[in-house]
Amino acid sequence: MVDCLTERGWDVKLTDDNRSEWTVPADQKDRFDADQNACFDEIGYDPNAPPPPLTPEQAELTYDTWLGGGGVRPRTGVRRARALEQAGVH
Repeated sequence: MVDCLTERGWDVKLTDDNRSEWTVPADQKDRFDADQNACFDEIGYDPNAPPPPLTPEQAELTYDTWLGGGGVRPRTGVRRARALEQAGVH
């Protein structure tokens, strides 16, 4: 994505944590949006598509990260099971 937008003339940087950053002047927003959509098409990414389902391991890691800790704790084990079930992980 960074390469695609850069090739279209935008100053896009990749951060150390693998995020892309850019600044778009207000009067160029429409042009940027069009270029970004063209780049999405080029790489086969649909920004409106739902994310793929998580594996049980990914769901547990995500849940633990949101809680700010790791492992099953006595009071959160049931909530974790319910959250995983609601996320479609069985």
